[in-house]
Amino acid sequence: MTTTDWTEPLLVALDAAAADPGYGHRRFGDIIEELSAKLTARLAHEEADGLPLIDACLTPAQWQHFVQVHGERNLPDAPRYMPWLLAEASPQTLDAILGKFPPHRLAACRQRWAPAHAVLPIGPANGESAS
Repeated sequence: MTTTDWTEPLLVALDAAAADPGYGHRRFGDIIEELSAKLTARLAHEEADGLPLIDACLTPAQWQHFVQVHGERNLPDAPRYMPWLLAEASPQTLDAILGKFPPHRLAACRQRWAPAHAVLPIGPANGESAS
């Protein structure tokens, strides 16, 4: 089953709920919950089965080439996604990831990217719990 096979009906259901001013808002929670559960299962499968396959098939040089090519391709968006990815990372994870940044990118992340991300109106305000 491809991702499109299970996402398409859920996206159609979201559109239908959004178009129903009388009752649609009551359906959003169930649709989003199903979408989240299926996406979580899909990602767990990819991590459990896909990453070991990559490790078994790619040489360290091939993996490094992939990292370099995709790192360069994604670099223009790094100021937006890196602070989000690292927002709740443990100190060990931060050290491991930021330790691979060249000095000028590390400075940009700490001095511009993270502060810009910190003021975005997303998630719970003022460190409040999301529950």
